[in-house]
Amino acid sequence: PLTSAAATLDLLLGSASTMKLPPALIRVTLMLFLSFWGRELTMDINDAPEDDAANIPTVPVVYSRKFASRAAAGLAMAAASVSLFRWYTGWRQFLLSVTGCAWHLWHAWGVVKSQGEDSEIVEHAVEGGKLSVLLWMASFL
Repeated sequence: PLTSAAATLDLLLGSASTMKLPPALIRVTLMLFLSFWGRELTMDINDAPEDDAANIPTVPVVYSRKFASRAAAGLAMAAASVSLFRWYTGWRQFLLSVTGCAWHLWHAWGVVKSQGEDSEIVEHAVEGGKLSVLLWMASFL
């Protein structure tokens, strides 16, 4: 996610800053960045025991699974906000966006409720994130 963000920032602020990018492209890029970052953080929650044993300083290892689950939920809310709060050209876009947001936030809430301790819920949230992103992407078409 950080590489994608760096490339986007370079495109937006770097040598191509005179180029006018469509707001929808910026919104999609930001939404994807936030959702992928949250998904990576959620995947790290399940890897915490192995990462701790290998001395890999991931967020769940350094700060706790509870903190990581809340941070991932915050990123999910931010991604949902980017997808949801925009102009729509039709009901189909709106319904796809709302459905993707509801699906994503439902799974994020499950991880927060379990404080990242239930690996099955965490894994289900990681897999559910794929459908959310698919719905969000379809809502931009």
